Amino acid sequence: MLFRSGVLSLQHATASGTTAGGVSVASGAAVELQGGITVGAEAITLNGSGVSSGGALRNVSGANSWAGALTLGSAVRINSDSGTLTLSGGTTGAGNTLTIGGAGNVTFTTAAISGTGTTLTKDGGGTLTLGVANTFTGAANLNGGTTAISAIGQLGSGTAINFDGGTLQMLSAVDISARTVTVNAGGATIDTGANSVTMANGFNGSGALKK
Repeated sequence: MLFRSGVLSLQHATASGTTAGGVSVASGAAVELQGGITVGAEAITLNGSGVSSGGALRNVSGANSWAGALTLGSAVRINSDSGTLTLSGGTTGAGNTLTIGGAGNVTFTTAAISGTGTTLTKDGGGTLTLGVANTFTGAANLNGGTTAISAIGQLGSGTAINFDGGTLQMLSAVDISARTVTVNAGGATIDTGANSVTMANGFNGSGALKK
């Protein structure tokens, strides 16, 4: 299914057809999920930031999931307005930027976000939970909301972590000494909870670091 413009609102697990078909979303179009649905292993290719920058893939409400492989055809925005969107099929797309935003939550499980030069950016007020070791080689840009990890490899295999207003939440003890941490004007928050964080090499930049 090729979706070229406007919004495709899915409110049933098989509303887009069988998992064999696949979904392709052109720049300026959007697939929206609501109603607590679980889409199976249907591949989806995303392009652009959706309608009015609301996300090429958008979780409108409720706990929804997509188990198919996700391909970044270009720079892509995924938003969760409320509730939680769970993505478990892995994400590929060399050289592109994946931006996660919105007031709701997004969780990646089971399969990695990969791609040489692929960059991950978090903005908006929600929580991004990275539950698997990821292999994208670009920077992790934490510009808003919370990004939750239990191991440094969940922020990819690149060396740069850039803060500009975001929070990094440690779900277990994490050593980020191998990364170059830059804190920009928006500042950074490290939420360790009851866990420890090791930053043997400190951080760069002019912003304030809050623990």
